[in-house]
Parts: sequence; structure tokens; C-alpha cells
Amino acid sequence: MEVDMDVSILPLHKIFGLDVQFRVPLYQRPYVWDRERQWEPLWEDVTALAQSELDNGVHPAPHFLGAVVVRQQSNPVGTLEIRDVIDGQQRLTTLQLLADAVEEAIREVEGANIESKKLRKIVLNDDDIFAGDDQFKVWPTNADQLVFRLAMTDYDTVPEDLKDNSIAQAHAFFKSSACNWAQDEDSQQSIAERFAALVNAIRSGLHLVVIDLSEKDNAQAIFETLNARGTPLLASDLVKNHLLSQAQSVGLDVEALHFNHWKNFEDDWWRQEVTLGRISWPRLDAFLFYWLGMNLTREVSAQRVFDEYRRLLTEHDLGVQEVASSISDFAGVFKSLEESLHEDRTINDFFYRWQVSQLRVLTPVLLWLFSDKSGINRSQLEDSVRLLESWFMRRMICRRSTQGYQNFLHPLLREVKKHKGEDVPAIIGEILSDAKAVNTAWPEDTDLQSAILERPLYFQLSRARLRLVLEAVEDRLCDTNSKAESRCPRDLTIEHLLPVSWAQEDWPLEGNRFSRDERNVLLHTLGNLTLVNDKLNPALSNSAWSKKSLELAKHSNLHLNKMLTHEAVVPAGVSWSNEWNENAIQERGEWLARQVCDIWARPE
Repeated sequence: MEVDMDVSILPLHKIFGLDVQFRVPLYQRPYVWDRERQWEPLWEDVTALAQSELDNGVHPAPHFLGAVVVRQQSNPVGTLEIRDVIDGQQRLTTLQLLADAVEEAIREVEGANIESKKLRKIVLNDDDIFAGDDQFKVWPTNADQLVFRLAMTDYDTVPEDLKDNSIAQAHAFFKSSACNWAQDEDSQQSIAERFAALVNAIRSGLHLVVIDLSEKDNAQAIFETLNARGTPLLASDLVKNHLLSQAQSVGLDVEALHFNHWKNFEDDWWRQEVTLGRISWPRLDAFLFYWLGMNLTREVSAQRVFDEYRRLLTEHDLGVQEVASSISDFAGVFKSLEESLHEDRTINDFFYRWQVSQLRVLTPVLLWLFSDKSGINRSQLEDSVRLLESWFMRRMICRRSTQGYQNFLHPLLREVKKHKGEDVPAIIGEILSDAKAVNTAWPEDTDLQSAILERPLYFQLSRARLRLVLEAVEDRLCDTNSKAESRCPRDLTIEHLLPVSWAQEDWPLEGNRFSRDERNVLLHTLGNLTLVNDKLNPALSNSAWSKKSLELAKHSNLHLNKMLTHEAVVPAGVSWSNEWNENAIQERGEWLARQVCDIWARPE
């Protein structure tokens, strides 16, 4: 790549001394520097330079802050000189906030003087010639413009709802630090002398390597090469930059493209950290990862999201407008998956169980199914998610591994994308039923029954996942026994009916045909577990069944517990005894297994 550029090492008064504006393109990310990692170290560097001058009486050696890359814009004679900021916008923005904040501190403490004027010269363009936003030496990307204007304009006050913004906080930090440093009571120099040294440090002591590109240089390629310096760019930053710079290169309306397809991503919801396995990243990056998986229908590297994005554009020969529309449309689908706000109870139940199961590997499939592109109606969508839910819930209860899910679900998605309408549930059911490998097989009823009757699920499943099973049974009982629609409350407490400490309490084993070891195995199976509204008092929880059953009635209105205390009609084929023992646990376990098999039914 041939590059025609000018490289200079310059102090701030040379970089900002002329009437110029360094504009951050709208496709760049917002301001992200923070106090601990950037502002405080920068302030320490500045004050060290100033103190060195005060102590030694000479200007210290310059302090290098790294490089910035800018590109010249052609502009008519007599107009404001413009540079596009290709890399280094965080540095340039921070240095402007620093200089303006110190200038304000000087005028607040001492009043306007020669030192404040020196800083105003590198903060604002000539106000006799340039007005409005053209007065600023740096002009940030769209998301930051309002708060930057307020922070940098003396007569404007930053409102309360913007004071947590990083730009506002940076300006406030530097102003407060400058006032405190200049007015240090232990200093041997006057306030005026300290401010003067501070101004010299900012104007002449801080140096940047300025790489000035010509208009013909490939700014995008240079931007991607340099992105690892400073605060590393996120995958979404690179995708946004590439997308909008490509739009500019083919003559599209970049402002309109940004407003219609990317502006919503500036909302804080998309910047919140989410976890995928061991990776924590902003929700927007997670969405792009899943969006790529849905489009490529293969495993995508979480560490190479931007590379995968460029590969997608090449493999599918996608245009800028097409990509922007797809990202925007599927972002709405992704948000509906995350927030799980649906009127349909079947779909709401599915999302609740899917999220508690933490089966994020299903996300690319769900993105497609819940989009308009799938071509399925509400009934077909319900059928599809019922099949998927049955598959993953049965595997969860049977303690089957999730290893290999990606290699199984991507081919499933490829097949689903080939079909529309009523064919989709049929295709999903067929693929799930045909899966025979241990890592993907759909457990039979006999497998499910064995897991429920024989496995200590209390230890083998997390509390949240175990609750899913008991909640689903309670919901089914509500549907059967209640005239009004009701649901099992979430996050109830799991209670052992036969208490864990039975050996020390009123639950003797004498005369029982089961051994101690057999009882201890049955103790943690599903047949011995229920849900209660509040955790029972340990003394009552461990008391004899005649007392404990009464306490269960007090602590819960669940049908699951009414059946135990004979407050509800016991279904046919169930005959709980008046005592709670191994026989009762087994009988209830068999009944629960039948309920679970029906709730998460699978085709024969």
C-alpha cells in the first residue's frame, strides 16, 4: 500500500495553534477513556513537567503521548481547515478537555490573564471569523457532540442527566485537579507561577507524532492496522468504521445510513457487559457474534469477529446497504430475545427456560426463527420452539453434555433456512429425532424416567435449573385445576420432603425395608423435592411428617404441595400414604416423571 503522508513530532501549540478543526467521523466509536487508566496518568505526566520547570527553572524534555493519524480534506480558500481523525481521537479529545478545563480553572481562581489566553488559543478558533461548532479545534462523533459542546462552553452548564458522561467527567476531573494543584498550600511558588508552569507543560511539554495523510490514502486500512494502540477497539467499533467508511467510498448518504441503521446502538443497553463462556464483552459485540453465526451457519471465532465479518462480505458478495439493513433488522430480533417480552405464554416459557439453561449456542437459530425471513407464522413458531425446548430440557435433566452443540445446530440452521412455513417445525423435529450421537441425541421417555427416579438431581442440577422442572409441573397443575390463568412464582425455595438430616430427627429407619444408603440416594431425587414460598424453619423442616405437612400447607399454596397434604384431589393412580417414606418418594417420582415426559413431549 503506497502512502503519501507527512510525519511530524509536534507540541500542542503547533498542532492546535492555527485555525483548524480535527473532525472525528461519525463511524468512529464514542469517547471511552476513563479516570483510572488515562486521565490520572496524563495528569501526573503534566504536573511532573510543570513541577520540573518550577524546581529547575528550565523547560524539561518533552513528554511523548503517542501518535495520531489525520487525513486532509479539500476545502475552499478562506474556509476552516479540516482534518479527519483516522486514529487517536481519544487522545485529541482528552487533550482539548484538559486544556479547556485548566483555562477555566485559571479564570475561576485568578481571572482572565495572559496564561488563560495562551490556552484559549489552542482550544478555540478565532471567534471573529468562526462561529458555532466551527469554533472548536476538535469536533467529536455524533454521540458525543452535545456533551462536548456543553463541557467546552463556559456559559453552558452540563445538566444532571449528562454529568455521568465520560466527557463531562473528564472535564470536571481536570478542572478540579488544576485548582487543587495550583493552590497547594505547601508549595513555595505562588498560584500564578504554578498556573504558568502548568500552561507551559500543556502547550509545549506534551508532544504527539502527527501522521498527516493525503486525500488519496487508504484511511480505513491504516485505521485497522493501528487499532491495537491505546484502548483496544471493540469488534463493533471496527465493523461500524468499516461499514460507514465503505458507504462513504461508494457515495451513499453516510449520515442517513448511520441514523437509520446504527444510531440505536449508541443506547447504553447495547454497551452493557454480557458474558459468553469466559468472555465478557458489550452486548453489541455479542449480537454481532451471533449474527455472523446465523449468516455463516458455522462456528465463528469470538476472538476474530471483525475478520469473520469481512469474510462474510466476501463470501456472500454483500453490499453496504444490505449489510446495514440486516444488522439493524436482526438487532431488533436479538433485543426481543434478550428481553423476552412476548404476549404468547408458550414463547415466554421457552425464553425463560432457555435463558436459565444458559444455552446461548441456540441464539443463531432463534435469530432466524424469530425474524420475518423465516416465513413462519405464530403457530409454526410455537411448534418449533416446543421441539427445541423438549430437546434441550430432556438433555439437561438426563445430564447430557453440551459439547458438540455448535457442530449440530449449524447444520440444523442451514436446513431450516432452506424451508418456509409449515415445513420448518417438521424439519426441526426430523433432525432432532434423527440425532443418534451421545452429544446430540434426544432422550427417550425411558431415559427421562430413569434420570428422575434414580439420579440425585438436587446435586446434579443447579438450583435454578432444578426449579425449572418443578415450576413446569406446577404450571401444568395450574392449567388443569385453576379456572383463572395462574403461574408458578419464580425463584421459590427447593425443599426436601424427607429432610437431609433425617438420621438425627423424627425419621427412623427401623423396620423399614430400605437401607440407609438406599434412603440417602432417594433423598435427593426429584420425588423428594418440592417448592415453598419461604424457607421452612429448620426445626419444623426436620420434624415428623405429621407436623411438617401442616407447615407445608401454611407456607405454600402450590398444587404440588396441596396434593401432599390432601388439600387437593390426588390424580388417578396416585395414592400417597399418610407417612412420607421411600415408597411415597418413588411413587411421587414416577408421577413426576410422567408429567415431565408430557410437558416436554417428543415425537414417536
